[in-house]
Amino acid sequence: MHRFGKVVLYVSLAAAMAGMWAETAQAAYRQYFTAWAYHEQRDYHYRTWYFKPTEQTSGYRHHYCLYFPTRPKYVYWYDPTAKQFWGRYELSGKEGARFSVLKPEDRATSIDAIAEDSFPAAGPMPALPDSTDGVPVDPLPSLPEGVTPPGPEEAASPNEEKPAAEPGPAPKPDAEPAPKPATEPKPEPAPKPEPEPDAAE
Repeated sequence: MHRFGKVVLYVSLAAAMAGMWAETAQAAYRQYFTAWAYHEQRDYHYRTWYFKPTEQTSGYRHHYCLYFPTRPKYVYWYDPTAKQFWGRYELSGKEGARFSVLKPEDRATSIDAIAEDSFPAAGPMPALPDSTDGVPVDPLPSLPEGVTPPGPEEAASPNEEKPAAEPGPAPKPDAEPAPKPATEPKPEPAPKPEPEPDAAE
């Protein structure tokens, strides 16, 4: 009887561990980032972020993460379907307080059209767009090669004024189709040509 009890205990522990592993693996497959690419004509870096709003969603949706050398404190999230910037990630923010989500009325196609004071104070990573279970967006895993986050003295101030606008935006490249959602996630796939996001400063 004593041995039987041990067997039951081991089986229960194994089942619990398997369940935890399945949940972790399932969460990992909900989203992933591609490698960084560089837009020479308009001088910004971008990577594609793929995600599933729910576990039952077939295929992936995608947004872009854009890093502008002229705005070195942040990485901006861009929705190519809505053609709007909807939030930004603060590179030197405190752990757990790095993301600012814009109100729908403050979102815009051009980053220059968004007032600095429209961005709320940074908070936790938001939930995946249209998710029903509250799974958060993964923190940005890396920066473009050669880019380092600004030091504490360069961190953004809540009352910081937006710098003067630079000369007009560069001409938009010929329209290209958005990348098709991948059928299976791949951790940091090798860089490859991708359609460029239709966004500029």
